[in-house]
Amino acid sequence: MHDVHSKNGQSNRYNYRQISGNIKTFAVDVKSRIIYFVDSGNSVLKKHNIISQKESTIATGSSAKDLNFDWIANLLGWIEEKGFSIMCFSVNSQTTNTIYSNLDNPSSLTVESHTGTIYWISGTQGRSIVRGSWTRDAPKVLISFGKLKDPRSLQHDVTSNRLYWLEHTIIRSSKTNGMDVKSHIDTKGATKSFAYKDFFGWINEDGLYFARKIADRAEYGFNTLKNSKDVDVFDFCLQNDRRGTCHVFNGGCEEICIPEKTGRKCECDIGLQIQPDQSCDSDVLTSNFIAVTDFTHGRILQIELQTGNVVKLPLTRIRPKGLAFDKTTMTLFYSDALTKTITSSTLHGKNKTLIYELGLTMVSNLAIDYSTGNLYYTAEGPTKYESYIGVVHRTTFAHKTLISNIFKPNDIALYPSKGYLFWTEFGDMTEIGRASMDGTSRFYFPTTEIRLPHYLAKDYKSDRLYWTDAFKNSIETSDLNGGHQYVLAYENGATLNDIVVYGQYLFYTAWQRQRITKMDKLTGSRVNFMSDHPEFGNLYSLDIDADEIQDVNPSCSIANGQCSMFCFPSPTGRTCGCQDNVNLQPDQLTCEGEQRTVVTDQTYLYSGLFAGGAFILVMTIVGLACMMKRRNTSRLSYERTYHHQTLNSVYDTIQDVYEEPIKSFQDGSEGEKNFHD
Repeated sequence: MHDVHSKNGQSNRYNYRQISGNIKTFAVDVKSRIIYFVDSGNSVLKKHNIISQKESTIATGSSAKDLNFDWIANLLGWIEEKGFSIMCFSVNSQTTNTIYSNLDNPSSLTVESHTGTIYWISGTQGRSIVRGSWTRDAPKVLISFGKLKDPRSLQHDVTSNRLYWLEHTIIRSSKTNGMDVKSHIDTKGATKSFAYKDFFGWINEDGLYFARKIADRAEYGFNTLKNSKDVDVFDFCLQNDRRGTCHVFNGGCEEICIPEKTGRKCECDIGLQIQPDQSCDSDVLTSNFIAVTDFTHGRILQIELQTGNVVKLPLTRIRPKGLAFDKTTMTLFYSDALTKTITSSTLHGKNKTLIYELGLTMVSNLAIDYSTGNLYYTAEGPTKYESYIGVVHRTTFAHKTLISNIFKPNDIALYPSKGYLFWTEFGDMTEIGRASMDGTSRFYFPTTEIRLPHYLAKDYKSDRLYWTDAFKNSIETSDLNGGHQYVLAYENGATLNDIVVYGQYLFYTAWQRQRITKMDKLTGSRVNFMSDHPEFGNLYSLDIDADEIQDVNPSCSIANGQCSMFCFPSPTGRTCGCQDNVNLQPDQLTCEGEQRTVVTDQTYLYSGLFAGGAFILVMTIVGLACMMKRRNTSRLSYERTYHHQTLNSVYDTIQDVYEEPIKSFQDGSEGEKNFHD
């Protein structure tokens, strides 16, 4: 027994009990202070009382390995090597029973005491992790041999409710259903490992080593017995019977467990409903909703447009800030303030893809150009020289910086049919800016009455811009040049956030309001929409899915405007652009190092044709046209229709020829700076 309650207090000295026999496996009953062990030399199962130091035999004829103690059922379980079976001994009734027999080379038995579930490793050529029970439920393979490489030393950890095992020299783990497999620390050749609270421990030759679960190598070790075979943890808190409360496996609740006098009650997060198995779920809305980021609680919510009902999207481990929803492809885009990334997924949380990683800068907000599907964003860095407005090509993930050296850019709004890009700044100068969508022709609205513009919304029907002023707590509007400006309404006692326009109404959020507010965009009068939800945190970005035609610029929506990479709508038509550090060729269509193929009907493929090939193609089309005319003299005209109101066919085509690997990332710990800083 080593005392490892503190690193500094541990020495290489240890307490020991001299026990006769050949001991290879043992288990500990902490409450009774009894060590159960197998004397393989005499083929007996024994117990040793730590306090009285008395030793006695409780079963004979055993060739057991991987001994486990179930402190709930008061059972000892082990694998019988001779019969390839799993046996148990009841401490209460002093009887032995066979649970499973004729197994395929079983090893590494471990027990989940609160549910009576047992796990083991099975197989000869390929090794799998299998689940069973004391009640002899049919064994089920959790992780098949094709996903494992010689696993051993399997253990269920009651603290994390996960399975841990050794695979070569690496400690790996999974949920108890076999999902969420993770690799952890390299033990450099451990023969036995275990998880204990926030630590890993293992035996390696004559040493016992420990490391925090977040470490990548052993952080502390000391010499122990030579030729060590087995190890167990002696801790009272690991063998408490707390069934029916929230202390064990969250009471069986997926999300919120509320202790009660007679047990517990399961509840769900806002926007989810409790299911019969105590899990939480809800039907994701696919139309007519407002999507909103709850920055405080790391979630994205849907608000039904007609009823104001709330639905939570199945996205976890995020710190969402900016938000954009592509209504044509049903794709959700969001920026994460912790990981400094832009990610896309379906509304059901599937096909999560890393779109762009920024490094030191944080994406504030997002906007989609429905002419091309490209994603625009504002990025706020530590200084104004690291802040900018950029765009990511939707299919190639190429990036271009459009506007740089600006003061804390926050929101962004696009008006593709006019070729305009709008944004807000609230750094050393607080302004509303406008430029062409390629970043040129920068223009700032008159700032006499604008104090702290925060979020923007464009109204295509009236050609007006709406914004929230976080200093005056007002909602204001002007024309697209900043003229005819006036205050529509005030929201006293609240710091206003995002705003969107839908038909006759505005929808907006505020830090001190646990709801989305609906307002008439002409009169400023508030409309009853939804009640307060105390579960809401800081609601940031909004986007809306409704039955409105998306604004596009035909100069870019048809054949990508003949551009080989970026097509940028402008007030006079369109301009072509290339990713950062790549120039346009003299034709002002093609990027250096690229050739260009013009493909119509929404399909963009950026390979090229040589001039001779293009000539042959033109002549072939002319020849075919003449042949068609001869064959059908009654036809007087030929009409060809282009459309880009949906991008589905574009992405379907590109998916066939180009697949970007899905990248993963871990949560960080850095929050968001207050915009008043």
